[in-house]
Amino acid sequence: MFSAIGRLADRYRIPLLLGWILVAIAVTALAPNLEDVTSNDQSNFLPDDASSRVGRELVNTNFPQQASQGSIVVVFEATDGTTVTDETNTAFIGRVSNWLASAEAPQYIAAVQSPTLNPDAAGALISQDQQVAMVVVALNTTDLEQRRVVLDAIGDELKAAPASLNTYRSGEVAIFSEYDENITSSVDRTIFVTLILVVVILLAIYRSPVSPLIPLGVVTIAFLIARGIVAWLAESTLTISGTATMLLIVVMYGAGTDYCLFLISRFQEEMADGLKSRKAVQNTVHRVGESISSSAGTVVVGFMAMTFSKLGLFNTTGPTLAIGVVVSLLAGLTLTPALLGLLGKWAFWPSKPHHRNTGAMYKRTSQWVSARPLQTILLIVVLMAPMAVYGMLQEQTYDTLKDLPEDTESVEGFRVLEDHIGAGQMQPLTGLAIFDSGDLQANTAALTEKLSKVAGVAYVRSASQPLGPGTQLPADVQQQLGSTYLNTATNAARFEIVLKNEPYSAEAMDAAEKIKDVLNANSKTSGLEGSTAQITDIRSYLADDQRLTIALVLGGIFIILMIMLRSIVAPMYLIGTILLSYTTTLGITRLASNIIWGSDQLTWWVPFFMFVFLVALGIDYSIFLFGRMKEEVRKYGSPEGIHHSVQATGSIITSAGIIVAGTFGAMMAGSILGLAQIGFAVSVGILIDTFVVRTILDPALAAFFRQWTWWPGGIARIEPAETTPDTKRSTGAMPQVGGAD
Repeated sequence: MFSAIGRLADRYRIPLLLGWILVAIAVTALAPNLEDVTSNDQSNFLPDDASSRVGRELVNTNFPQQASQGSIVVVFEATDGTTVTDETNTAFIGRVSNWLASAEAPQYIAAVQSPTLNPDAAGALISQDQQVAMVVVALNTTDLEQRRVVLDAIGDELKAAPASLNTYRSGEVAIFSEYDENITSSVDRTIFVTLILVVVILLAIYRSPVSPLIPLGVVTIAFLIARGIVAWLAESTLTISGTATMLLIVVMYGAGTDYCLFLISRFQEEMADGLKSRKAVQNTVHRVGESISSSAGTVVVGFMAMTFSKLGLFNTTGPTLAIGVVVSLLAGLTLTPALLGLLGKWAFWPSKPHHRNTGAMYKRTSQWVSARPLQTILLIVVLMAPMAVYGMLQEQTYDTLKDLPEDTESVEGFRVLEDHIGAGQMQPLTGLAIFDSGDLQANTAALTEKLSKVAGVAYVRSASQPLGPGTQLPADVQQQLGSTYLNTATNAARFEIVLKNEPYSAEAMDAAEKIKDVLNANSKTSGLEGSTAQITDIRSYLADDQRLTIALVLGGIFIILMIMLRSIVAPMYLIGTILLSYTTTLGITRLASNIIWGSDQLTWWVPFFMFVFLVALGIDYSIFLFGRMKEEVRKYGSPEGIHHSVQATGSIITSAGIIVAGTFGAMMAGSILGLAQIGFAVSVGILIDTFVVRTILDPALAAFFRQWTWWPGGIARIEPAETTPDTKRSTGAMPQVGGAD
C-alpha cells in the first residue's frame, strides 16, 4: 500500500500540492471560526443525567419566575474612608440598579437584587463593615455573546462610578466569560510561540532555511483543514471546549512535524545514496509509511479512548485531537513527499543530502546500557521512584479562579466579596424539595433547620426565613418574600443555601454532598444546582473516567504493541516504563507548580490529559526504537543488536522528542494556569521519555531479558553478510516495523 502511495505522491506532485492548498482555503472560508463555537461553561460538559443538571431542571420547572441561567454579581467597594451607604455611593449604586431593572437595560436580564431596590434584603447584600455592596443580576440566557452584551453594557455604566467607589463585574457569568477570553488570547500566543519554536528547532536540526518550511507548510495546511472540520462538528453536534482548541494546535504541530521529520530524514538518506529525487520519494514512503502510520494509529487509539468518558471535556476533546492526527498523517504521507519530489536536493540547501551522524553520545550510551543492563535498570528506577511516589500523592483543584490571573476583574471582585461578605454569598446553592404529604410550610421550616446544621453551611434562605436566620420582617413582607420560595401546586419548596467556604473548594464540595443527602432523605423528589453542585458532579465523574480511560488506553496500546512486536513480554515492560515515566512527571510537575505558581495542586483535568498525551505520544518512540531493534537483533543478535538500534535511532528520536516538547512548552505562554501546567508536564514527560526511558531504560530491559523480550514470537537470525546497503546505514530514519527494510 505504501509503495502505491509513494508512486502516486511522486506522479501527481503538483495536483496534490494544489489540491491540499485549495481544500485548506475552501475549508477556512466556509467553516465557522472555531473560537466562536466553543464553550468553557462547565455545565455544558456534564452528562444530561448529572445531578446538578437534573436539579437545575427541577428548580426551573417548579419556580419558573425565579429561573436563572447564571448570574453576574456587580461588586461595589468603598474607598477613601467612605462606606457604601454614604450618599454619593448609595446614589450611584441606586442609579445602576434602577438602570438594570429598567427597559433600557439588555433584554437578557431576568431579575435584579439590589440593596436599593430591595431594602429588606440589604442586610444580605451589604457587608457588616459597610465597605462592600453587591447587586445580583440574574440572566435568562446561556448564549456567550448575549451574556457579553450584558457584561459590556454593565461595564459602560460602571465607568461613571465616583472616585470613592471601586467596581467589579464578577459572579459565575463574568468568571467564565473572562476564562473564555483568556483561552482565546492563550491560543493566539501559543500559535505564535509554537511556530517560532518549530522553525528554530528545525533550523538547528537541518541547518537549512528550506527544510523547516516543508513541515511548517504541511502541518499548517493540515491544521487549517482539521480546524474547519472540528468547527463544523462543534456547530452541529459536539460541544467543544476552548481547551481542545489549544491542544489541537500543539498536538498537530508536535506530532505532524514529527511525521514530516521522519520522512525528510529518510529522503535525505535515500538522496545521499545517489538515488534521484523521484525514486527517493517512492522509497521514502515505502519504508517509512508503515511506521508513521502505526505511530499515528497508537495516538488515535489513545485519543479515541477518551470518547468513552462521561465528562464532555474529555469525550469531545478525544475525537477532536484524533481528527487532527489523522489529517496530519494524510498530509504527511502525500503532501510532504510531493514537496520533497519537487524540491529534490534543494530541500537541504545550502547543504547537500548526507547521512546523519549518529553521534558519539548515543554510541557510548548504548554500549554501556547493553553491557550493564541490570545496573542501568536499578539506577534509573531508584532515581525516578521518589518523584513517582510524590506524584501519586498529588491533589487536584477544581477552583476555576486559580486558573485565571489574579489581576482579572472577576477574580478581584470575587476576592473583595470574599473578604467582606463571604465567598459563598456570591454563588449560593439552590435546593429543591417536593414533599409527598403534610403541611408545606411546616415541612419547609423543618428542612430549613436540618440544612442549616449541615457542616459547611453558613445559613439558609427559605419560606420560613426569606432573608436568613434572625431577620424579623413585617407579616406582609414575610408572606410576599416567602411565596417566592414555595409552589403550593406541586408541594415544592426552594432553598438558597449559602456556604461558608469558597464555592470551588473541596470543603464546599463535601458540604454539597451532605446537602444532597439531607434533601433526599427528607423529600419525595429533590435537586441541587449551582456552581458547587456542578464541580461536585465533575469530581464524581472524573474518578470513573480516569479509571476507564487508563484501562482502555493501556489495553489498546498493549494489543497494538503485541501485534506489532509479536511479543507479550516487551509490551508488558514497555507499559511499566510508561507508568513510571508518567508518575515521575506528575511528581516533577507538582514540585514545579509549587515553585513557579505557588501551589502544588494541579487543575483537575491536568493529570488526565497528561496521562493520555504521555502514553499516546511517548509510545511512538518505543515503536520506532523496538521496530529498529527487531531488525538489528535479527542481524547481530542481542545485546549487539540493541546497541546498534539505540545508536541508529537516538538522533532522530531526540529530534522528534524536542519538537513535541517544544510545541507543548509553548502552552506556557498562555494565561490559563491549567494549560501552563499541562504544557510544562507534557514537555518534561516527553523529554524524560526521549533521553531516559527510550534511550536508556527500555534498551536496558531489552538487554536484560535478551531473547525473552520477543517471546513467544521470537526472532530468526540472519547472517550479517546478507545485509544490503540499506541495512548498513547508520541512520536515524524510521524503520519498517515488524521486518527489515
